Amino acid sequence: MKRLNIITISFFMSLLISSAQNETDALRYSQVFPGGTARMMSMGGAFSAFGGDFSTLSINPAGIGVYRSSEYTVTPSMNYMNIQSQYLGNSKNDSKSNFFIGNAGLIFSRRTGKSTGLVTLNFGVGYNRENDFHQKMNMGAVNNNSSLLDNFADNADGTEYQDLYPFEEGLAWDVYMIDTVIGQPTNYETVFSLYGDRPNSTYGQEQRRSISSFGGIGEYVFSM
Repeated sequence: MKRLNIITISFFMSLLISSAQNETDALRYSQVFPGGTARMMSMGGAFSAFGGDFSTLSINPAGIGVYRSSEYTVTPSMNYMNIQSQYLGNSKNDSKSNFFIGNAGLIFSRRTGKSTGLVTLNFGVGYNRENDFHQKMNMGAVNNNSSLLDNFADNADGTEYQDLYPFEEGLAWDVYMIDTVIGQPTNYETVFSLYGDRPNSTYGQEQRRSISSFGGIGEYVFSM
């Protein structure tokens, strides 16, 4: 009973630190671009019915039946991603390359010596890369019309300062970047709006963002 209680408590504690996927993740992980051997890639994947290639284990496993001899295959791959961004009329380019194993596998073929029934036994196991997430993107420009503080002020409106979200609006409040409107203790504006006569308290800041991602999707295949 004590062990069951420990397992139950541990399970619910793990839920507190777990993170869920959002709609962007759902789109990212639902898109696959099957890789394979150089032979299959050069033919645009036209091996689903033909067989006789390790890539058929992923597309059409029955294609392994064409083999009459054993085979070992490794396919190195390289992905180059170039991204151009546009923000407030300003264009930026960035690129990233990645080397990975697109395919690796073993086909074992054995003749049984029979002329009827089970004549040949083929067994295959390996790995295929299905998507590569290595990419890098930069964007930036001078914004003369708005600021991230406007978003913080809008989100804070209607909330007492002690109840502000501590990692966004609360931080802006703590460093005096947003403040309450005089006479309206739960309505907020940016320091730019409230104190326009202060030095450097106007729009015109350079806004920049850099996004770098890595990883990929792969599958292990088995066929007999």
